[in-house]
Amino acid sequence: MRQQSSIIARWSEAEVIMDRQRLTETITITQVRSKAGEPKEDRARTEMTESNPTAVSVILPAYNEEGAIGAQIKSIRGVLSSHRKPHEIIVVDDGSNDGTAEQAVRAGARVLCHSENRGYGAALKSGIVAAKYETIVIADADGTYPAEEIPVLVEKLQTADMVVGARTGEHVQIPWARRPAKWLLTHLATRISGRPIPDLNSGLRTFRRDCLTQYFPILSNQFSFTTTSTLALLADDYRVVYHPVNYYKRIGR
Repeated sequence: MRQQSSIIARWSEAEVIMDRQRLTETITITQVRSKAGEPKEDRARTEMTESNPTAVSVILPAYNEEGAIGAQIKSIRGVLSSHRKPHEIIVVDDGSNDGTAEQAVRAGARVLCHSENRGYGAALKSGIVAAKYETIVIADADGTYPAEEIPVLVEKLQTADMVVGARTGEHVQIPWARRPAKWLLTHLATRISGRPIPDLNSGLRTFRRDCLTQYFPILSNQFSFTTTSTLALLADDYRVVYHPVNYYKRIGR
């Protein structure tokens, strides 16, 4: 608990732009997760978590994604609503210098703003800490991952500790320049773990919050967050399940 408190304290500069009804109000992530003197709205979140065990928090880390973020939020919301799945969508604006945060707010997401670019892993950590619900889904903000696969991944989580959307579907558009390094890294990870790993660093996955926060001290603030989390869970004999998904060409640069 002491270790987790110190982690949260390091994120206190990240601000939370609250829901549409309270866009002008900002509070720190530390305040959101604090148990002592919890504001009424945060107590309501705790009650909501307890009364909606099947609800999910979808976290989208974003850096200069104003061209894609709005459509991605609407797509995810539409899919989860059609499945009658209680949810929230959190966008972590990691120091963008464009209109990412504004577009995310307009699309109805909760928005957490880092004052400077701190990295993909740091954005995910902030979102995980601030989430209302214990079931977490992470995805990218650039339109590469299919929103319609999220309910499938969440369903599979009932018999797993982490479910990864493996980019092995019929339509996968990973740039050729990245494929050799990706193949080598996956091959080495498979040898180390002794288990087949169809996709080591997919950015679409679901897990329970407590399962991952225990590894926060070793998880990078940069892009290796997903790679390390996969290997950590496999090393400790957690059940990691892979589900094939398509992977589309990103929107924007």
